[in-house]
Amino acid sequence: MTSVEEARELLGKAEVRLQKAEDELKAFQSAELEGQWLNDLRRKFRAGTITNKEDRERHRLEKEEKRLKDAVETAGKEKFVWAQAFDDVRRKNDQQTQEILPFMVSSSADSAQVKRRKLDDDYKRTVRAGQSVGGPSSGAKPKEFREKQQKDPTVYNGRPFERTGPPIALYNEIFGRFIQELNDENLVMTADHYKWTEDFMFTASELYDSEDDRLEAVHDKLATLLGPIQTTTYGKKKILAQTGALYYQGYWSQDRTSAVRERCCCPSFILAMAGPWLCVLGGVYTNVVIVEPLTDFVSLLVKPRDGDQLGRIARIFEALQRALDRLDEFYGALDMTSLSDEQRFFPYHRSYKDASNVNHTFTYHSPLTDDCKKPLWRAQTEDGGILV
Repeated sequence: MTSVEEARELLGKAEVRLQKAEDELKAFQSAELEGQWLNDLRRKFRAGTITNKEDRERHRLEKEEKRLKDAVETAGKEKFVWAQAFDDVRRKNDQQTQEILPFMVSSSADSAQVKRRKLDDDYKRTVRAGQSVGGPSSGAKPKEFREKQQKDPTVYNGRPFERTGPPIALYNEIFGRFIQELNDENLVMTADHYKWTEDFMFTASELYDSEDDRLEAVHDKLATLLGPIQTTTYGKKKILAQTGALYYQGYWSQDRTSAVRERCCCPSFILAMAGPWLCVLGGVYTNVVIVEPLTDFVSLLVKPRDGDQLGRIARIFEALQRALDRLDEFYGALDMTSLSDEQRFFPYHRSYKDASNVNHTFTYHSPLTDDCKKPLWRAQTEDGGILV
């Protein structure tokens, strides 16, 4: 066992097996025809009133109960063993890291400065690329978009896979809360919200004389829930997924948005619609543009046999409405009198608590790798300590 990741994975599997065994035992003991029946048979056995048939059933149930208890005990021991193994591997790994860290820090100091300059250069290149786009519709054509992504990538939206960026939830907590609420089946929603969702599905599913008529109807309905929405059609009926990323880049690369762009990562939500299909994406502007789909393309066509459809779609819009309210608060609280914030290139988490529950803040210096898919950074604490 040499890998912390391997030990963590095996410990996780042991925990799953223990939980499954405990659940099976609990289900047996609480079942009306199993656990309760066994207790009744035991009382009859102690009172001497049990029949031969009932006694055989008592033996069978007690044997099953013992099997389940043994399974819980075995799984518990297995979890204990893997927990110890995980602690041992992690402790050895920490010791090795402490031994080599001084050499890593001294040899990488110059490299960190080079990487920091590269961040600035990439940022300027991304701005120039966004300002040079004549229109996202032309840049979103498959051939042009593929060539741009291969030769001079500034957009990381997973097309192709090598152009996948870190999770955008690392850069602003609003995205993480949106995903959490999106998956919360107990999210509280009003009857009016369900009614709005149903009406919106009907609006999106309707047949219109033209695409412009459809978009106008859909946008008007969205505005009643979400407020004014920046929209674009690019003169095309089919809006490709990458179009939203290019539009986001073009919008935030404008000179008139530079003051905001230099003080935060420009968190934004993007709604992509293709006929009666909807996808919610999120975008951040660091040294490159990172756009991530936060939902699948969801069908708004009414499915009578899908009883959960209305609830799922209603939850998307409830989570989105709450996220946009938080986004308004975020931009409203942005200090526009401060200087350009260099930390906007990095995750929003900039503090941690040690074993003594003492809070420590740190400042990011540079990424540890040029691979955008690997979210690793070099940072320094307020007392000069180096974090990797």
